[in-house]
Amino acid sequence: MKKFIILIGLIGITSLSVFSQESNLKFIDVELDIDVDESVFVINQDNSYFTKTESSAMQFRLMSRPYEDLKSRMMESQKEAYKKEIEIDSISMLLIKTTQVNDDGEYTIAIYCKKINSDSTLVLNSFYKTDEELIMKPLIEKTMVSAKLKEK
Repeated sequence: MKKFIILIGLIGITSLSVFSQESNLKFIDVELDIDVDESVFVINQDNSYFTKTESSAMQFRLMSRPYEDLKSRMMESQKEAYKKEIEIDSISMLLIKTTQVNDDGEYTIAIYCKKINSDSTLVLNSFYKTDEELIMKPLIEKTMVSAKLKEK
């Protein structure tokens, strides 16, 4: 559990550094429809998903900022090691990625952002052991592609 708390803290710090230039940072609590591989991400808490060993996690948040505005600000920022607009299944997303070394190994922290509507961007904060990237990255990206606001 200590490892889990440390890693969630790292995601929070990374997210804050990524979005620190946003003076009106506002995340909105929403319900999402998400296609999650429940055989891998066995723990679910609201819009957060964790593996049994807590070596990988995903947290979804809705940001009240237009995607294009967020993308231009992030691409101009000098703070992150890797950032690129990518396309997965014909959906454009911003990917911001860095690594963090802990006592139990190296972790990749990946933040994906995709347009939900003209005023909102879905932000996925995720982490996984870097040596598990070939397995975890496709699962996380598939989940991000599937994520949408739950219809009421």
